[in-house]
Amino acid sequence: MSDEIICREYTENDLPFLTDIVIKVWGFDDILSEKNAKLIAELNLYSFLNTATFAKIALKDNIPVGFLIGKIINSKTNNIYENKIKEIKSKISKNIEGIISLLVYKKIKSINNNLYKQVNKNYDAELSFFAVSKDCQGLGIGKKLFQEFNDYLKENNINDFYLYTDTYCNYKFYEHFEMHKKKEKHFSIPFTSKFDIDFYLYDKEL
Repeated sequence: MSDEIICREYTENDLPFLTDIVIKVWGFDDILSEKNAKLIAELNLYSFLNTATFAKIALKDNIPVGFLIGKIINSKTNNIYENKIKEIKSKISKNIEGIISLLVYKKIKSINNNLYKQVNKNYDAELSFFAVSKDCQGLGIGKKLFQEFNDYLKENNINDFYLYTDTYCNYKFYEHFEMHKKKEKHFSIPFTSKFDIDFYLYDKEL
């Protein structure tokens, strides 16, 4: 086995691996059934891939162990996953747990949109979705993906970018790379301790 980490462009064959990473990193399997955890993970992935201009996968021993999805705002995108997104939303709406998880998903999107409005700034790019497999964290994979995204933005003459993160993530990682917390918002679901979270918007000038 090799410790070498290789980064390459995303392909459709990567999706099952990325879905598993998202489920475990965000703990969807702790709060949702196996079926709904998979659907919510796929919904997140397809939603960000749908408008992506950058999607890189980190491989260890030829297995995807991390990914970073981003976009240059106002760039032309194919939006090829619109039908897939509608299909997933339809599937997840067939039971109460799925309906609630979809409502939470929409609420999070609303919170993030409001954070963006509060900053009152138009950014050039967004780091949309970023995760490293739990058992591969601490190996420099996140740093490698983050640097590739930064290089991509600089090559395209981008001046700044932003991202949304929360207390379910290692948000301190971004501060290590000189990103700045601009806005934050607390959110919790009544009558449960399983979803009590702070949301943040960070940005960086290049």
